[in-house]
Amino acid sequence: MALSNYIAGLEMVLGHEGSFSDDPDDRGGATMMGVTQKVYEEWMGREVTKDEMREMPREHVDKIYKDNYWDVVQADLLPGGLDIAVFDLAINAGTGRSAKILQSIVGAKEDGAIGSRTIEKVMQHNPSDVLEKFTKKRKEFYDSIVKNNPSQKKFIKGWTRRNKETHEFAKKMMG
Repeated sequence: MALSNYIAGLEMVLGHEGSFSDDPDDRGGATMMGVTQKVYEEWMGREVTKDEMREMPREHVDKIYKDNYWDVVQADLLPGGLDIAVFDLAINAGTGRSAKILQSIVGAKEDGAIGSRTIEKVMQHNPSDVLEKFTKKRKEFYDSIVKNNPSQKKFIKGWTRRNKETHEFAKKMMG
């Protein structure tokens, strides 16, 4: 619920995302520190080359993650720890998917946009319980990707590890 959580969450995310990647099986395409080429092009307002992707400044990454993910999922308004989990899934699977999973857990309208009503519903629940359910639903989401698209199976170990590590980190952020 603070800028310090964003910074801590960002460092965790960057540990998961690594540096430049261009795996042909990754539906996100070329990425640098987890920022896809499409997202970077939208942010820059023009097409970018793979060389530009490789040389993406860290300041751009920080700003993109803050503006396009942390702020979009209203992480500053979520309980500490849960903010990190929702933020990390937003980066890994999209802000709408992360929001819908959270909304399904707290009984809010599943519209993929976290607003005041979703925040209100979140605050009516124990953050630890929400985190446990969020982590479980995240794993189910990954399993469904592999089931529906077997070419993605090579990513399941990394996704599962990321989910587990994010959960552990988020629990520590709860105190």
